[in-house]
Amino acid sequence: VLVQNKRGGQLATEHLIRLGHKRIVCVSLGSHLYTMRMRQQGYRGAMTAAGLKADVYTVADTPETTDAVIRKLVESKRPPTALFCTNNLVTRHVLHALHSLNIHLPEPIALVGFDDFETAGLLQPGITVVRQPAELLGCAAAETLFARLTEGTRDSPPKRIVLPVELVVRGSCGAKQS
Repeated sequence: VLVQNKRGGQLATEHLIRLGHKRIVCVSLGSHLYTMRMRQQGYRGAMTAAGLKADVYTVADTPETTDAVIRKLVESKRPPTALFCTNNLVTRHVLHALHSLNIHLPEPIALVGFDDFETAGLLQPGITVVRQPAELLGCAAAETLFARLTEGTRDSPPKRIVLPVELVVRGSCGAKQS
């Protein structure tokens, strides 16, 4: 049971491109993880289609590594105008790093994350995210498991279920909220 990870990366990046961003950096955990790899592919595809240079930075799952990467990016000669974070852990670490550098969203840097989280809409500004249908994911996985157990289909080929994602626009990307 999966979500449209590649499509989500594409949606987030295309949204930032429509807002006029040209230097969009993807901040991600390693591409050895299927979900990260697919989200990066979506990002790269959108950047390439727009004639822009894709730039992926890999961070470990610690605030310290993310802080070092964000510091390097904002202090570079061509700092990004937008960031796409590939999961909520990375998003939270990036938010902490930006806060420690006294950088406020969406200016000078806009941000879109992948995965909604409980306080994303409460923050000021709210965090724009690609939302996964978490409840549907759990239900589909449980239903599939129970069907395999009760119907005796354990030896049948696995079924692939891919659920849609949606872009939830909030203030962190700089777009006007409706």
